[in-house]
Amino acid sequence: HYSSGFLNANDYINVEQKLFSQGYYDSSLSDPSALVSPVVQILANQRAGTLSASDATAQINALRNNDVRNDLTKYFYQKSVNQQYAINFRGGSASSDYFFSLGDDHDLSNQVGNKNGRISIKSLINFYPLKNLQLTAGINYTQTTSTNNSTLCGVASYINPYTQLADANGNPLAISTDYSAGYKASMTSKGLLDWQYKPLAEIGLLDNTTKGVDNLINLGARYTFLQGLSADVKYQYEKSSIVAQNDNSVDTYYARNLINQY
Repeated sequence: HYSSGFLNANDYINVEQKLFSQGYYDSSLSDPSALVSPVVQILANQRAGTLSASDATAQINALRNNDVRNDLTKYFYQKSVNQQYAINFRGGSASSDYFFSLGDDHDLSNQVGNKNGRISIKSLINFYPLKNLQLTAGINYTQTTSTNNSTLCGVASYINPYTQLADANGNPLAISTDYSAGYKASMTSKGLLDWQYKPLAEIGLLDNTTKGVDNLINLGARYTFLQGLSADVKYQYEKSSIVAQNDNSVDTYYARNLINQY
């Protein structure tokens, strides 16, 4: 559901035009590498005489009916699905009884690229080798996997209401990030890596995963001397490990931007 307080592209552009006429962006435009919005850059080109007034108006009007939320919904969100499966067994005899359970959970996030998984195993066995003596052994095993490869947060840092993330055919479009497009193009021509940021092309390039394993072992013995009086000996051992990996390949904007900066 969209917030009623969202400033649409038309109103947003009107604000930018007003601020531009008042010189609000002049300090940024004096720096060739500074990043400004597409509309501000169009207005600056018109003022510099490299773009006619009619062409500038046409380019700006073409942006007025855009709504970046449509592209975000189409490409960066998905229906979330939570799946939980479980099975358990219980049984025994006069000399022993047991309980075993297995769980398998899969959670697909509403953001493309994010998901979680969990496998859990629990078992408990009781032995009665002698009258009044109970021996207990239990094992709990849990394995979790979390994948956080959504690029939505990175996209949200640079978009405005009229940003286009894809063309009419669904091909990824570059958006303005960090430095002006002209500056990036000039540096690329001098041998730096491609400096364009195409959010749609970033989907599937990240490998940001966290895997956790938890093992818990319980041992115990109880001897009942008489009703209301017993002695217990218990032992518990637990070992947990978490391994996190965050890999940005050279194809990602993050890596290319970092390499170019250095």
